[in-house]
Amino acid sequence: MSRARPPEAARAAAREGAGSSDRRARPPEAARAAAREGAGSSDLRAQPPGPARAAACPGGGAPVPPFGTPSGGARACVANGAAWVAWAAAVMLPALTLVMRGHTNAAYFFIALSTLAGAWATRGAGRVDGPAFRADFGWLSLACAAPFIAVLWNQIVLGEFADRPYDAPARLAFAGAAAWWLAQIPYGRLRHVQWGLCAGAMAGMLALLAATHHDRPEPPFATAITFGNLSLLMGLCAWLALGWRLSRMPRLEALLKVAAGFCGVYASFLSQSRGGWLALPAVALMLLLLWRGHWRAKTIGALASLAFLGGIYLGSPMVQQRVAQASTELVDYLQGRHTDSSVGLRLQFWEASLEMFASRPMTGVGPQNVRAGFQARASAGELDAAAARFTHSHNDVLWAMAGLGLPGLLALFALYAVPLAIFVRVARRGAPPQQAAACMGATVVVCFAVFGLTEAMFAITMNAAFYAGMIAIFLALCKESVPTRC
Repeated sequence: MSRARPPEAARAAAREGAGSSDRRARPPEAARAAAREGAGSSDLRAQPPGPARAAACPGGGAPVPPFGTPSGGARACVANGAAWVAWAAAVMLPALTLVMRGHTNAAYFFIALSTLAGAWATRGAGRVDGPAFRADFGWLSLACAAPFIAVLWNQIVLGEFADRPYDAPARLAFAGAAAWWLAQIPYGRLRHVQWGLCAGAMAGMLALLAATHHDRPEPPFATAITFGNLSLLMGLCAWLALGWRLSRMPRLEALLKVAAGFCGVYASFLSQSRGGWLALPAVALMLLLLWRGHWRAKTIGALASLAFLGGIYLGSPMVQQRVAQASTELVDYLQGRHTDSSVGLRLQFWEASLEMFASRPMTGVGPQNVRAGFQARASAGELDAAAARFTHSHNDVLWAMAGLGLPGLLALFALYAVPLAIFVRVARRGAPPQQAAACMGATVVVCFAVFGLTEAMFAITMNAAFYAGMIAIFLALCKESVPTRC
């Protein structure tokens, strides 16, 4: 009888053993909480935290706090709000650039403001880590801060202090921090910047169409060159966004991107900006070099690019006329005739800029003094009288050399080289979604470098804010996951 039914002690031991085995099978609440925490951390690496995983403000009852902030606390609300503001500003930055004056700077201001708010809200939560930030965004931050440092060096050495030369460099200097905060937004959500690019390319074309009254368009703000250049850039990025699928109607989405790309090309056509047209073969060559396809596929791509560019040239009498006009103006300038032409004025700016650089190679004359240098030379008869009203060299390299000397030249080189190196590395080694973002980022850098051969892009704050914002967005999109410490 004792063998069939064990005594009370034996039954208690049996129940204890069963309970322990049950605990091994089903972990207690603490173990389940640890398991959920581990699963959550792995999920954060797969999908960065941000608005999609954000906690609600007090009373919302959301169980998952963002960035490790206290659930339902004030800092959680600030982090969530800052993430949403950054996302909206990132999408709207390209969309509103060519719509109304000041919208580019306003969108970038909201990105910067949300970055500061997010850094405050997430301090002490493992998201703001100096070593991790330096590893991920340090070189970019240093490169983008280089123009600001060059201006500071110039003013300290010369003893001439002015605030205006800091306008564009201050915007560029914040790109690294902005990239860090934008990287906290869920990857799939941040990719919606593609709609802003499509809208921006189309808006630029419509603005130039509406502003064309005579021979060349006269937009309500900026210049036709700026409108054509930025529209072309956004159109090319819209084509590269064909590597993404974000909607339930992929064919319609692809059609929209293709149309936006052609709108950007047509906007550049309307602007009659010959310097902008040079970006088309430069970007095509860059993409062929980044493409990891077979050499036969690359050959086909190269031939297709040549056919496209040749078709634009042969099919447009205006393009042929503008190219021939550039050759004529160059010959006239060399022979001392019609020096006030577009090409002639640029060549005069460039010669004067080289003279300013030679006079002060280690500091430059100061960006605020370049126009005074043009005016002095025009008064002395060394420049055409029409050159006296221009404020920059119509060339980023020579403007940096004239205004900031050798430090300015090195700063401009870093501003191009460091982001381009990051984008090239990701384009060659990253996953397909990151490759698309890297190609877009590289397109921004290459286009600005080419545009800067005939226009001082960074002399205009709108262009500086656009460059800094787009570089930050695409760098954030190049990251497969947010590091656990940053």
